[in-house]
Amino acid sequence: MSERQGTDKAVAGLPTQRGFAGNPFELLDERRFPSPWPHLDAVLQLGPGRMVGIGAHRGHREATAGLEIALQTASSGHSTLLFAPDLPARNAVPNLRIERPAQLTPERIREIVNTRIALRQLPDVVVVDHFALLRPDPPVYEPTSYDPWDDPAEDERDPAVQEADEIGRQLKLLATRHDLAVVVMAHITRPFSKTEALTVDRLGLAASLEYDADALLLLRRADDRRVDVHVAKNRTGPAPHEFTADW
Repeated sequence: MSERQGTDKAVAGLPTQRGFAGNPFELLDERRFPSPWPHLDAVLQLGPGRMVGIGAHRGHREATAGLEIALQTASSGHSTLLFAPDLPARNAVPNLRIERPAQLTPERIREIVNTRIALRQLPDVVVVDHFALLRPDPPVYEPTSYDPWDDPAEDERDPAVQEADEIGRQLKLLATRHDLAVVVMAHITRPFSKTEALTVDRLGLAASLEYDADALLLLRRADDRRVDVHVAKNRTGPAPHEFTADW
């Protein structure tokens, strides 16, 4: 079994900051964090232990979904950490802390989360904007090493894909171990027309989020007021699934 295939088993039953979760999603019914779009909440289901990926075109209105979610959860009284190195300086917002680390890695995110925990300010929601800015830490690909127990199919994967897989796995473990919600934004890197289907491979390396995310959505502008939503993965509902929503 590969690491990415075993992630679900690895996170089930882990001790968390807010208690012990035999099922990492058992608190979802009690603690949900609202998004700015009620019609998407049934798919997003932002809650403890859950990781959600959202893909959108850079420069389009929906590409700001990460920031909008952070502002919404903060305004609802939930402690929120937004990792957005490219975000310009803005006025302070209660319950929202914006981090702009020069080197954005899962390890750096964990360090900042642990600092908040030490200060008794455990965040409810962590938003990462965006996946392409993340770098593995430490490097997970060692071309000179060989383990005969490794899956040969795994060895043949591109090193960049291995690193992207590991980043997704680490973010999911962060959500589960600290009992918080993680939202990861990603850019749709491959252009396509409105008549073409939305597919995960258009996310480039961020397509690796599909393995460990609880929900993965791709957004495409349909018109001035609506977006097409492609639900590529959803542990708690139908997928693949498409619908159009107001935005």
